[in-house]
Amino acid sequence: MTLASRHRIIWFLFFSSLILNGLIFFFLIRRFDDLSALHPLSGVYQSWWLNISLSGGVTLTTSLIMQGLMSLATLTGALTAFLVFKRSSSQEIFYFQLFLLCLSLLSFRLVSYGAAWYRLPFSYTVIISRAVLFFRFSSLLFLLLSGLSVFDSRFQKSDPFFLAALLISLSLAATIPESNRFIQNTLTYLPVNEQSLFFLFMIIKIIIPVNFLWFFYHRKTWDYLLLTTAVILSIMAESLFYYMSVTGFIAGLLFLTIGTVLFSQRIYRLYLWR
Repeated sequence: MTLASRHRIIWFLFFSSLILNGLIFFFLIRRFDDLSALHPLSGVYQSWWLNISLSGGVTLTTSLIMQGLMSLATLTGALTAFLVFKRSSSQEIFYFQLFLLCLSLLSFRLVSYGAAWYRLPFSYTVIISRAVLFFRFSSLLFLLLSGLSVFDSRFQKSDPFFLAALLISLSLAATIPESNRFIQNTLTYLPVNEQSLFFLFMIIKIIIPVNFLWFFYHRKTWDYLLLTTAVILSIMAESLFYYMSVTGFIAGLLFLTIGTVLFSQRIYRLYLWR
């Protein structure tokens, strides 16, 4: 994949996320009063046709603020990294940008409010949950590829691995069985086998920093240890953003900011002018 191709991918995802977020927030703000009445905490969902868990819910206002700031932070981070590294062929920063852009697309789960307003069938709302799963898997697999690119030069040829990450994410998101239990603090449906999905995510999240630690072990360069810290903070931010709570969001925003700055600085020092 050429540098120009990577630039086109980044710009396409950036503007796609920007437009998608704009449309979602425009609709939700325009219908704010009506949708507030439909929110799970209002009690209307208790008589709805879905079996919904009412634990851990957040208000519509809180959801909009948190998801809006998260999308703004991830898009800003991705754009800043792109502008700083646009003349660099570093695959590590390319995959990290994709990680941030996929995180910005988690705002798609806010479409659940629109589904409630239009009383869409269960099958449509499950699609929203599967799309969110796809973005989560993609973000973590791109972060994994970023680490593998540091460790093994074979991953510098991004075409097959980029497509493989997308196909794996799509396959997992499309085949995981969904239950009819809606969880308010994620705005998604709970998978039938929740523990298996949890362990799958945990395995990916453990492997990601291990790549950087392995490289630190071989090279004995402290920059790789700082990169490990950066990806751990980024992973923690992803988890905190997914399970929406005010405290978790503030911590996640802090972790993501520190992780993005630290990762970019270390990659800049190691690879940009080598």
